[in-house]
Amino acid sequence: MKRQIVFILSTNYAGSHFLALQLGSHSRCLSLGEFHRYRRSPGRMGRSACHVCENDDVCPVFKGVYGAPPHELFGRVFGNLAGIDPQLSTVVDNSKKWDWAERFLGLDDCDLRFLHLIRDPRALVRRWLMNSEERGEAWKIRLRTARRLWPHALGILFGPEDNVYVHKWAMQNRQISDFLTRHELASRLLTYRELVHFPDRVLDEIMGWLGHEYEPAQQHYWDFTHHGSQKAQYMKAPEGGKLHDQRWQTDLSTEVQERVTGHAAVRRYIDGLGLQLAANGLVLHPGWGPVSRMGREYTRMP
Repeated sequence: MKRQIVFILSTNYAGSHFLALQLGSHSRCLSLGEFHRYRRSPGRMGRSACHVCENDDVCPVFKGVYGAPPHELFGRVFGNLAGIDPQLSTVVDNSKKWDWAERFLGLDDCDLRFLHLIRDPRALVRRWLMNSEERGEAWKIRLRTARRLWPHALGILFGPEDNVYVHKWAMQNRQISDFLTRHELASRLLTYRELVHFPDRVLDEIMGWLGHEYEPAQQHYWDFTHHGSQKAQYMKAPEGGKLHDQRWQTDLSTEVQERVTGHAAVRRYIDGLGLQLAANGLVLHPGWGPVSRMGREYTRMP
């Protein structure tokens, strides 16, 4: 049975934990959480990387992983899984970072798959504005972003603060797209909105692409035990049966929302991928009907 690693690539706050938990609730799959945490020693982290176990030394999934060089990390996990359930052939890593995933492109004994999860830029602008206010890091973020995007430095340094985070959103997602196309990787694109509104369709397509049959129980991910890093708010059934955070609609002024949706960096990027900004989120399939298919292949960005 060929080992398979699924990397979820996204910005922060895009729903990567939400997606990983659903994929990891399949009988043949396991979510590892943010596996990049194993670059750090337990002492530096100050706590276990496993949400379930008292410490990682006794965790059935992660024992023996700390201290291993990067090219051995997944091998040790798969070795542990062989003693738990030989049918567990797919692991999901939602570390999000493309440069972390790039370290493992040479793992010839594994089938590597990549999911690019994109969330509406208005939602990310709202969240990053909140973080900036809470931490008092507005100028630090402006300077860091301006250094990375020096052709736009004046607008980033002296324009509205939301402009900073629009550029950040476009830059991080474009880096993921460029990584996937540069290496011609087996990848699929999906949006947070459609994952929430059409979970059966999205998960059925993803699982089929991974070579597994979709199991409806995957949507009830809180009924399963998930080792690795987790977010507490995801470990219980969401109110109303759906987890769809649209607070940007009320927390962002109409002026800011219009600046975000009309921003040149946003328009160039989403148009290049065939996405649309709907009134309630970023859409891959407008008017998704029963015969539509998700997960289009990547094409090189213009």
